[in-house]
Amino acid sequence: MEPRLLLESHPIITEFLAVNSTPIYPAYPESDWDWIEIYNPTAGPIALDGWHLTDNRTDLTAWTFPSGVTILPDAYVVVFASDLGADPYGYGDLHADFKLSGSDPEYLGLVMPRGWVEDIVSEYYPTYPKQIADVSYGLGDTTSVGAEFVGEGSPVRVLVPTGEPDPAWAGGAPFDDSGWDEGETSVGYETEPGGGLATAVKVNFQPSGSDIPPGYLLDSGYVYGDRGNGYTYGWQAANYNTRERYTDPDQRYDTLNYMRPAGDAVWEIQLPNASYDIVVLFGDPTNTDQVNTMDVEGTVLVDPDGGDHFDLYVLTVTVTDGRLTVRPAPGAVNSKICYIDITPTTDPSYENYIYTDVLADMADQASTAYMRFAFNVDNPLEVDSLVLRMRYDDGFAAYLNGVPIAQANAPVSPAYNATATAGHGDAQALVFEEFDVSAHRSALVAGQNILAIHGLNEALLGDPDFLIQPELLADVTPARPEFYYTIPTRGADNIGGSFGLVADTTFDCDRGFYTDPFAVTITTQTAGATIYYTTDGSKPLAIPAHQYTGPIPIATTTTLRAMAHKPGYVSTNIDTQTYLFASDVAGQATDPGTGAQVTPAGWPTSWGSITGDYQMDPNVGGETDMDGLPFTVADALLAIPTLSVVMAQGDFLGTSSGIYRSGKGIEKGCSLELINPDGTEGFQIDCSVEIQGGTSTSRWKMEKLSMQVKFKEPWGPTKLDYDLFDDPGATNSFDTLILDARMNQSWAYGGGSGWEYQQRHAQYIRDQFAPDIQNAMGGFAPYGKKVHLYVNGIYWGLYGVHERPDEKFAAAYMGGDREDYYVIKDTTVYAIINGGAAADSAFQSMFTLADSGMSNNANFLAMWDHLDVYDFIDYMIMNFYIGNTDWAHHNWYVTKNAADPDGRWRFHAWDSEHCLKGEYDNVTGKDDGNKTPTRLQQRLETSAEYRLLFADHVHKYFFNDGLLTPGSATELYMRRATEIDRAIVGESARWGDNQEDRSYVTYTRQDYWLPELDRILGSYITTRTDTMVKVTGSSVTGQFRNAGLYPNVVAPTFHINGAYQHGGAVSAGGVLTIPAPAGTIYYTLDGTDPRITGPGGNPAQWGNVSPTAMVYNPASPPVLTANTIVKARVRSGSTWSALDEATYVVPDTLPPIRITEIMYNPGLPDSTPGNPEAPFPYNESFEYIELQNTSATHTASTAGLQLSNGVAFTFPS
Repeated sequence: MEPRLLLESHPIITEFLAVNSTPIYPAYPESDWDWIEIYNPTAGPIALDGWHLTDNRTDLTAWTFPSGVTILPDAYVVVFASDLGADPYGYGDLHADFKLSGSDPEYLGLVMPRGWVEDIVSEYYPTYPKQIADVSYGLGDTTSVGAEFVGEGSPVRVLVPTGEPDPAWAGGAPFDDSGWDEGETSVGYETEPGGGLATAVKVNFQPSGSDIPPGYLLDSGYVYGDRGNGYTYGWQAANYNTRERYTDPDQRYDTLNYMRPAGDAVWEIQLPNASYDIVVLFGDPTNTDQVNTMDVEGTVLVDPDGGDHFDLYVLTVTVTDGRLTVRPAPGAVNSKICYIDITPTTDPSYENYIYTDVLADMADQASTAYMRFAFNVDNPLEVDSLVLRMRYDDGFAAYLNGVPIAQANAPVSPAYNATATAGHGDAQALVFEEFDVSAHRSALVAGQNILAIHGLNEALLGDPDFLIQPELLADVTPARPEFYYTIPTRGADNIGGSFGLVADTTFDCDRGFYTDPFAVTITTQTAGATIYYTTDGSKPLAIPAHQYTGPIPIATTTTLRAMAHKPGYVSTNIDTQTYLFASDVAGQATDPGTGAQVTPAGWPTSWGSITGDYQMDPNVGGETDMDGLPFTVADALLAIPTLSVVMAQGDFLGTSSGIYRSGKGIEKGCSLELINPDGTEGFQIDCSVEIQGGTSTSRWKMEKLSMQVKFKEPWGPTKLDYDLFDDPGATNSFDTLILDARMNQSWAYGGGSGWEYQQRHAQYIRDQFAPDIQNAMGGFAPYGKKVHLYVNGIYWGLYGVHERPDEKFAAAYMGGDREDYYVIKDTTVYAIINGGAAADSAFQSMFTLADSGMSNNANFLAMWDHLDVYDFIDYMIMNFYIGNTDWAHHNWYVTKNAADPDGRWRFHAWDSEHCLKGEYDNVTGKDDGNKTPTRLQQRLETSAEYRLLFADHVHKYFFNDGLLTPGSATELYMRRATEIDRAIVGESARWGDNQEDRSYVTYTRQDYWLPELDRILGSYITTRTDTMVKVTGSSVTGQFRNAGLYPNVVAPTFHINGAYQHGGAVSAGGVLTIPAPAGTIYYTLDGTDPRITGPGGNPAQWGNVSPTAMVYNPASPPVLTANTIVKARVRSGSTWSALDEATYVVPDTLPPIRITEIMYNPGLPDSTPGNPEAPFPYNESFEYIELQNTSATHTASTAGLQLSNGVAFTFPS
């Protein structure tokens, strides 16, 4: 990638953000536009009228600045790459009609009005690099940066001469040095090694913000490590207990660090093995509460007069292990260290400095050596200054591309056998001496350069050592460099910046279930990057304790998190891999000898007021599933998908802010992985997690708590895109998911309300069964599925993962934008989730209308403008059928698209745990007060029209093998029961004994779950249909009949050729008979209702016979010759029966209709913003399915046809 700044006298693109997930305007979530920042580096304003921005170098005029856009000097203009072309909100923003790509990098350029290649003034060519979410990219400033042309380890060619070399050896002309010895800097030899430091080192112990005494190094209590000042020193453990007393002008006597014996107060400094003179001061200028009996490198210094201010010790020690150690000795009390001076007693050694040894060629044989250091310079004109730093023994002459630039202790133009004009002792030689050679920058050339050094010894014979170590350093002001910016600064100066991205970490073993031990290798493609990892759930940090050094053995359930870091680059994100061993999990937290719980390593024994429960009950074993196949607890853990939550242990169960111990209201970051036991692809995503629930979060009504994960910044991506629910009707994009523990009707229920009944009747299906019914009715309820949940590798139990019916849910399933939706929730308190006071007012207006009297047909007709009445009827029937006793004073959601003229309130199933209990539970008469669905139902029931519409839906679901007949309801329920048939054993092992202290039982699948399943299937579902509505001869009974929600007139039934058949395929010529016990039968064959019914038509005509209706005559029944929708009612006096309807298909007459086109992912529609003739708002677009009538001669009817398997839709008549 080459960012080209062709002319700094013109504006330049200094920053852009190609992957933006943060809305520019928080009130408009869809305003997460890309943006481009343009800067004016000149001294005058620049008018951008007619200039262009483009993402395509073959179309340099892709988007043109409008007139009136001017950039002032040292100022910015921002253009949003939104693909809109114009400001949608009227804020005066500039919007280009293209977007930027992050994953597929492209070109970006700024072009002068003419639009030729020569007019490009700033560009990223040929493309900018890959972009990452919410990290911008752009140009740095023009300040100088340091560059090292030659340094430690640089390659060198060396010649120990026997005669004068070709003068070209010094550079500036072609020269072949291939015959010279090859090595690395430094060059030298040593025949009599010394030892110790080159110079004394002095350390003052003080707070980090205090003044440092001249000549001293700072120590403020840091852990032992490389301090970045040429020395490695520090404390065995962090010891930040420093003080400044402000009593003595000599800082050495005014600052200190405590070395209390009770603590881990050991200080060390890395030194060469040698002897040292030590001066060390202990004490305190303001206190005398210390006894400074200390151990300095094994020498115990006894405080002779404890109780005074200071003790100054002078001694000589010998270091033999590479470290000088200072620690309190026995008898020390409250010791404090002030400073230490360390002086070598012997000459220093060159041992650690010489990389290329010339002893064999030079000692007693030659007094000089020639060296050539090759280095590259991209642009010599960018070099502002040049410094040569030299360690040398004893003299040298230096040349840059043949030009003399510096010398010391050397004659002018020294010969090959010259000697140094003076000695340069060992201690001096190891101290870099600087030579400013900036005046010779003109000698630099673009490409390869040569630094040549002629090193000289003081004597030919008997000189014990030689050393030449050059560093050639420069200050360079390059062309503006390109950086990634982790803090985007739209319209402002760039902050910081990184040279690039560290390549993501890769694991050679993927997350999943394992049976045998293995080792994981982690790699990154970025050279010089270091990998760090953890296995305790915490985020790895770039610290030695987390450093990856080789394959990691995995022999038991493990959560592995890793990242790669390289200074100056954007580190990778943290990758998380969970490796599960089901057989080990089955014995989780259990002492194999005693069977007692063992708190897992790193987990707290106490959860505050209770003992933490982690154990898998060893007394729960395998069983036999519904297919008669035996299985183990480990098999149960493999029966359904697994979700793994990985996070810092303190964030989960920490005493101060752990979400599990603290309850709801605290949000923490985590990794979330879906692991499918069949090995199919799951997902890993970073997100936030918090505790979810109402009364379940009261401490400790439940020890197994629900959680909520949200996909949002700054925790991770703003969406999870995955087909989670294996249902064609479900969305595959989520920003919130509930991890539902199930409080009521569960084995771990710890509350006081009917606790024994609730535990003994646990199913873990009830709550999802209600949404399943509503969705099967064609409504909108949260989809869900069961998973096994793990937290940091600890199995946490059987959980239901499902959606929350908020504004995002509503937009996903009902269309529109989420900000357009009103959302109201009533769980423990009535709450406005989205829409504020406007939502509350709109909701209340519906109830005000309901209170005005629904018996008035005009008022009832007006209700259709507020409420989706058909959807509401289905919602109420669902709750009545399941006997939802913990509703509707709470536990419901309701939504409405306020921006859509056709938007109506729709209720959604939520938290329906208290259901399917008593076969005869009756909630049809509930009225839970204003702003509740039961109050609305009671008001609507005063409308005769509503009651008959309600009866029509009852008839649809409770007769003719409808959804809520025993067979269909059993099938729907068994989908969930079969799903967890084996998996429930995992829950039994984890939580079945949680309440054993008061229930005196361990709840198991065999003894409790299966019997309750049998009761629900064999008693509740078998009898519930008749309990709600039952026809016996010519009479109707049941709860709906008693509530006036089903008339006492029996609806007709349909027969084909004398045999009962409610819809389906028939042969052409099939005879349709429509019997009923009593009354006049009216029917239609065109899909219309034989009764004039609301909300259509004139309310005054409601209840009359429809003009399209025919009276059924048994003597001349209709004959079916084509696809037909039959609708029929019985009228007895003025009372109508419920509607019976069925669709019959004559195979030979199927319409010639084919699906010819599908639009799955539309772009923006081709309509101009603000155009009143645009078919729909310009910022909306639609998926579609195109049908074609392939007949050239006949009209084809779609009446009754259905789309399925991905799209659920029935064509109306």
